[in-house]
Amino acid sequence: EFNYKYYLYSNNVYGEIIVNRIIEKVEYKLNVKEKIMKCIYIYREYLGNILDKHMEDKYSSVAKSIVYGDTLDISEDVKMDFEKAGVSHIMAISGSNIVGLVSVIAIILNTFKLNKNLGNVLSMMVIIIYIMLAGASLSTLRAGIMCIICSLQRLEKAKSGKDNSTCINLLITVIIIMIYAPFSIYNIGFILSVLATLGIVMFSQYFT
Repeated sequence: EFNYKYYLYSNNVYGEIIVNRIIEKVEYKLNVKEKIMKCIYIYREYLGNILDKHMEDKYSSVAKSIVYGDTLDISEDVKMDFEKAGVSHIMAISGSNIVGLVSVIAIILNTFKLNKNLGNVLSMMVIIIYIMLAGASLSTLRAGIMCIICSLQRLEKAKSGKDNSTCINLLITVIIIMIYAPFSIYNIGFILSVLATLGIVMFSQYFT
């Protein structure tokens, strides 16, 4: 049975406030985290303006959703077209975006022949920034944290020669997300994302 309260919890909504009228506006002082997020959203808006400037509205709206998960400007007609074509999932930020980003970084690093350890550190920094730029959705967190763990694993492997299972990395990722957002267990998108990743890891050997 669908539980609306837990659904709101899974999306970090813990209450509702009804405001009848504004009596007085009070200036709120942002903390460090909020200042960082404000800078991220300013850059996100700046990036959106660039896409709007160089592309038609219907194309820029799709580009925004693919690049950083902003679907507000996508018309219902466009959404319907994507659903009919069976490719509506590409408008949602997922692991494929993170993998594509990491692949671009790897190509750049190989081109300039930079140190691998430095490349891993740069990859982790870019992934963290991208997660915040994309709104830190659960699917993005899952993919991003896994990539960061793999980067840390490569750094550790360079020192000790040890390697860890992808299943263990996925388990660590789930534990971290559950600590960060305990109610994510009620988010069906997160559950399907984890199960899909687990399925790929467990059964990919039978299809290669």
